This record gives sequence, C-alpha cells and structure tokens, in this order.
Amino acid sequence: ICAPSRSMLLTGFYPLKNGCYINHTAIRPEMKTLPSYLKELGYDVLLVGKSHIKPASQFPWTQWIPPEKKTGYPRPGISIEAVDQYLKERQNPFCLIVASEYPHGPYFEESKFKPHEVSLPPYQYDNLGSRNYFGRYYTSIEEKENEFGAILNLVDKYNIKHNTIVFYADDHGMARGKFTVYKSGLNVAFMVRWPGKIKPGKTDALISFADFVPTVIDLASHDNGSKKYNFDGMSLLSLFESPQKLHHRYLFGVGNSQGIQNRHVFPQRSVYDGRYNYIYNF
Repeated sequence: ICAPSRSMLLTGFYPLKNGCYINHTAIRPEMKTLPSYLKELGYDVLLVGKSHIKPASQFPWTQWIPPEKKTGYPRPGISIEAVDQYLKERQNPFCLIVASEYPHGPYFEESKFKPHEVSLPPYQYDNLGSRNYFGRYYTSIEEKENEFGAILNLVDKYNIKHNTIVFYADDHGMARGKFTVYKSGLNVAFMVRWPGKIKPGKTDALISFADFVPTVIDLASHDNGSKKYNFDGMSLLSLFESPQKLHHRYLFGVGNSQGIQNRHVFPQRSVYDGRYNYIYNF
C-alpha cells in the first residue's frame, strides 16, 4: 500500500525493516533515505509531487515541489513549470523523484472511454457500472501519463536525454491492487531508459522496489558504493548489462490493511519465487 511502498522505494529496505509497514506511519529513526545518500555524493535531490512519507526530517530534499490544484481536475497536478525552472538553473547533477497524484482516486467524473472500450481484470464483475467506473480510472491513468510525457519533454528540451537515466514504476490496478499480496497487488510495470547503455527489451528476473536505492547509489558513486550498506535490495546495474541474468531468488510481500478507509485489519505475508506465490493469512 501507499506509504510502505514509498518508504521501501526510498530506503532500500523492506517495510518491516524500515518500520513503515502500516499506512500513514513513519520509518524508524535510524533509517537513511535516498536524498541523504545522494546529497553526500554531490547531487541535488528533488521531490516533485506527492509526499506521503515521514518524518520529513529523514527525507532532506534539496527542494520539494508540491503538487498544485488544477481547476476541473479531481486531484492536484505536477508543477511542470517549476521543474522547467529548476532544470534551466541547475548547477549540480540531479535526481528528480516525480510522484504523480494520479491515478489515485477520486477519478475524473467523466470518462473519454466508452463502456465497450474498457478492459476489466478477470476477477472484476462485468456490468455497465464497473465499465463506467474503470473508464474514469483509465482517464486518470491517462492524466498521469500526460504528466510523465511532459517531464520527458523537458529532458529533451534541455538536451540531457543521453546522460539522464529514467526509471518508471506504474500503478498496480484499482480492483484488488494495493489491498492484497496476491500477484495483482505486488506486480507492477517497471521500466528503465538509459540511452546507449540499455538495449530495448525485457527480463523475467525478480526485482523489487528495495532495489532502487542501491541502484541509484551505484550509478552516482561509480564504485558499487551500495555494497557497504547491507540493503535488502540489490543494485540492478548487472541486470541492465545482461537482461536474462537472475537477480533475487525470492521476493517478499507484506500487507496489513491497517490505516485504510473502510477496511478491516487483515495481515498477510507472501514469498514469491517467480513460479509459486506462498501466501500466509494470519
């Protein structure tokens, strides 16, 4: 779910290790985070958009560009103008964490997609109401992709495409999504663009949000600097070079359904090896 996923992404440790395994809670006091690691290496580290991580003192961003309200839109949006201004004036190497408010609800009231055009997950009851609701959700996904496209356009505008590495993680769906440790809740799209370094393609290697921080540290330090920190995650650099290479042997899932509106506490744990997903419901 929201805060635990973000905290794992930005610490390199699984939720039970970093302390944020219940929604809306904080990481442990001793935990370092991505902005701390990268600022030590001379980088500006900016959060652009949604936060939902705490405490603020342990996420010492060079700058936080909060989302802005937009008339006629169901959620605030990324400030493309502020990112443009930063890139125009930047002095240091940088890391931008762009956290869209979309496609999180509430969704757009009107959908551009007709009911017959909407695809539903196989476990979703198929009727007109579901198709209309999912259509509004897909319209919110499109807005998120519009924001992402605008950021990529800025990378092109400042002619930094070939020395900028772009990581992209997607939403995990509306129906069961964040509320389960079944595959529908833990499996999300993840892409990396590194021109001249990563060839287009895909891999079946098991990776985790916990891999992001060690990967970025290794990219910024040029010397496998993540090795000294004993993260739960592992750097993805070798996987970029050899897409078929194995990465994690197992991935672990944590769910509690605490701190969520209209849900009962329902702790779950899981272990996944690429073929089987062992799930324990307490």
